[in-house]
Amino acid sequence: MKFSNNNDRIDKYLDELADEYKECLLKALLYVSPTPDDLRVSELLRLDYEVKKRLLPGYMRQRQRMNMFFLTGIAYTVLGLSMLAFFQAAINDSFFDIFPTVLVAVVVGITGLVMSFYTILMTPLLIGRRVEESIELSERELAKYEIIKKWQEIERIGESLMPDGKNMFSRSVTQLLLDSKYISGDEEETIRECRKARNDIIHYSGDKYTTEEMRNIFRKMDVLLKKLHNIVDS
Repeated sequence: MKFSNNNDRIDKYLDELADEYKECLLKALLYVSPTPDDLRVSELLRLDYEVKKRLLPGYMRQRQRMNMFFLTGIAYTVLGLSMLAFFQAAINDSFFDIFPTVLVAVVVGITGLVMSFYTILMTPLLIGRRVEESIELSERELAKYEIIKKWQEIERIGESLMPDGKNMFSRSVTQLLLDSKYISGDEEETIRECRKARNDIIHYSGDKYTTEEMRNIFRKMDVLLKKLHNIVDS
């Protein structure tokens, strides 16, 4: 019974924390977005990742490795100082007679100090770089998905404009929108660019485009799709 009651309490707190977490994410998203009507899924995922990254196994393993390296450095430093103090107190020979032994103690101590300072200085950089690499990979996959989704949306708009009983191929979407006078020359180029990127993603994994280039494409498509929806839905 006690175990069951404890589980019920945990479930209750998790539900409350989930609502609080969603509210915090929404507030952060509104804060970093230009306007309330320009909220982006990519930015939401970035915020979510920043919050959860400390709980990710890869991040925790990297942190544990760096902590172990730091503790090893401290242990070496203490060992070197202890050896130096012991040799000075226990050995009555001249300095030159015990110099090799003292040198070993100094080297051990300095090695420990270098390891400790290296960990302090490099931990934020190493972990930050791994996190940035993970974020970049996630952002790249999201950008690919957004481009494919935008193209599918263009095709749906094109299909809605086709006369009943006629099929539409993807290459005819642009011409159909031009003939209907729904898009300008610049907007035609945006659609062609999106189609080219979509085909590259489908057939070649999108390697020809950087993440920023793909972002620029689907941002321009966002603007165009809003315009087309206003025309078609009116």
